Amino acid sequence: MKLRTYRAMSNLTQHEIAQKLGVSELSIIKYEGGTNMPSRETMLRIYEMTGGLVTPNDFFDLESKPVNQTMSPPTNTFVAAGLMSGTSMDGIDGTLMITDGEKLIKDIGSYSLDYESSFKSLLKACEQAVLQNEGDLKKARLDFNKKHKSTTFEAVIEKSTDLHARVITQLLKKTGYKAKNIDIVGYHGQTLFHRPNNGITIQVGDGQRLADEIGISVVYDFRTNDVHHGGQGAPFAPLYHKALANQAGLTPVVIANCGGISNITVIGTTDKELYAYDCGPGNTLIDRFVQSKIGKEMDKDGLYGSKGKVVEKVLQALRQKAIKLKDGSNYLDRKPPKSLDVNDLKLIPEVNALSLQDGCATLEAFTAQCIVESLADLKYPIPKFWIVAGGGWKNKMITSQLEQRLKDTLGPELRLQHADQVGWSGKAMEAQIFAYLAVRSLRKLPLSLPGTTGVPKPLTGGKLVFPNHEIKKASKAVRSLLNQ
Repeated sequence: MKLRTYRAMSNLTQHEIAQKLGVSELSIIKYEGGTNMPSRETMLRIYEMTGGLVTPNDFFDLESKPVNQTMSPPTNTFVAAGLMSGTSMDGIDGTLMITDGEKLIKDIGSYSLDYESSFKSLLKACEQAVLQNEGDLKKARLDFNKKHKSTTFEAVIEKSTDLHARVITQLLKKTGYKAKNIDIVGYHGQTLFHRPNNGITIQVGDGQRLADEIGISVVYDFRTNDVHHGGQGAPFAPLYHKALANQAGLTPVVIANCGGISNITVIGTTDKELYAYDCGPGNTLIDRFVQSKIGKEMDKDGLYGSKGKVVEKVLQALRQKAIKLKDGSNYLDRKPPKSLDVNDLKLIPEVNALSLQDGCATLEAFTAQCIVESLADLKYPIPKFWIVAGGGWKNKMITSQLEQRLKDTLGPELRLQHADQVGWSGKAMEAQIFAYLAVRSLRKLPLSLPGTTGVPKPLTGGKLVFPNHEIKKASKAVRSLLNQ
């Protein structure tokens, strides 16, 4: 048993280990002998005390002797990985955590892979083909394959899946875990099209291929069930945000995420006060503008915008024209819950006529303005503590514009902090969401709520696949849960 090994390496007695963990010495003897199972809380303390040497799965794998049935069921706690490639298509973030999909969240580590520019271009071309065919994948494949002689639509998606498998491999190397120690992987896939009002949301990626390659069970296709039941299919972060905030004692709070699109989760003081929606653009319009002007990918750290000025007349034009939907309505006039596709965002002529610096400054102000303006639709008091997460907040102009506009709206007592400042991983949070949701999916718990996606009732979702379609290759914890 690894706990016995750790004790020997650390030159500690069973009594000293028991004192460190706050349990009896008899419990330590039983843990080491495999005749008893620690509670979930003790498992987590053991994991922290041993620096990750002893994981919950080291207890789950005990087969030689019966487990004391009075202890907490081990199937409530899982070692879960999460994978996320966002709408900006910059790369893949992977993360590893211990979680029960409810209150317990313990970060283990993360790893990121940046896409090569050539592959990013192919992904963008797939997205464009799907967009031009209004979400008809069959027609999109045909169009893409006609235009690209060196590859196919299917090959690009296979490559995307394989890169996600590489992230898992590197994540395990970095954290010292083996595939057999991982219970489940939450695989978001790559969003190519999102039209929830038409009942369509498309995240491509082969969940079965991924499970076969990494030898770990996979949950994927998180959003479809929500959309098919009348929900917006986004945002899916709120339940994870709420669990994080509750665990840290940070409620009431607003968590603002800025990626390709910006969205917020508002967490009040009661369980009913959970509200979330996409606000408007995050980085998308800024990135497109910089690319069109000088061929670079972004306004890194807000360098260009900080040298320009916000042109109010153009800011007003953006408000009126930049997010017109297919039906002619303005997204910004819609009431939440609501979600947005990056392909609904448009650069308007008034912005393109500006200098690089003024254009960036104005678009950065627009991102912040959309977030603040959306607060008018909230049904209860807005918390004055805000936590920002996502790559967009590295842009100092967006952050400063948001902070100033929030203070103008909510008052000078407004407090804004970055996720890293409260002990969370701002970069890994999107991937963490899908590790957490994978466990909720396994346990048939809701992934979305009426106040988050507009679905009529709390709804679970996701599809579960096993390596080579064989349930016997799932971890013992997963098999135990499924057999309940």
